[in-house]
Amino acid sequence: MAKNTPKNTAPNTKNAPKNAPKNAPKTDAKNAPKTDATESTRGQMLYMDLRAEAEKPQADREAIMKTRTGTAVPRRYHMKKSKQESMRAAFKNTGVFVFPGREGGKYHAGGQALVDLGINKWHTFDAVKAQMQVILSAKMTADGASDAWTAFAKPAVGKKADVASKDVNGKIVQNFKVLQRLTGNHPYGWKLRQLLACIDIKNDSDGMPMFRLNTKHAKVEDVQPLDETKRKGGVKPKKNATPKKNATPKAKAKGSKGKGKKPTVVEPLPTAEAETAGSGSPSGTKG
Repeated sequence: MAKNTPKNTAPNTKNAPKNAPKNAPKTDAKNAPKTDATESTRGQMLYMDLRAEAEKPQADREAIMKTRTGTAVPRRYHMKKSKQESMRAAFKNTGVFVFPGREGGKYHAGGQALVDLGINKWHTFDAVKAQMQVILSAKMTADGASDAWTAFAKPAVGKKADVASKDVNGKIVQNFKVLQRLTGNHPYGWKLRQLLACIDIKNDSDGMPMFRLNTKHAKVEDVQPLDETKRKGGVKPKKNATPKKNATPKAKAKGSKGKGKKPTVVEPLPTAEAETAGSGSPSGTKG
């Protein structure tokens, strides 16, 4: 019996493929499958991950939203489905667009100015500023110290001056750009998107911004705010610069071919089943 026993019972690995690890499925972060609780490339949580917590009463919400310095309580930026449908139906039946937001607030004032001046039309900066002043001048601040326009027009001071526009003109442009936001932890434009609308921005012939409330979208997937004020094509050429004769164009930097700005990926709106709770406070307010 011992003579018939094989001398080497270990598996033969001599002919095993040497490159097996190279052919194994990639598991790096770039190729990893997305999950329901992923974070964006900027380190922000998806608003859909925060929505359920944001629907709770303010006092019951937990600080689950990641920030640069830690965590914070998420705000609510969407409407429940019943509110969305009623506002859509009212606009369809009456032709009057009701801008979603906290009346008397700076963001609502900008949107209401575009409604007052006429939806789906381009309006100059001066016209929008003047109408915003009319709207906010009729409102008082919470402490009653001044009207809302006077408070809004004050230059930013302290820490806010480092991150916010310091004059009233800069604040107006900045606020409209915030209302275009559809991604990240603070998608201020999400309620507008639910109503098939958005804020569009472009420059006039003198380089001054113009604004439009665009309500001509057929479905939410079509809602993509326009911003033509952003610089395109890289650095602008210097004045009086003329190309040299027979100049040889410089070669592109290695690895730059095919690279460009990726389109913004907008998070999907809540489903009908998910929107049955929480009415959502205007303009993403805390309440």
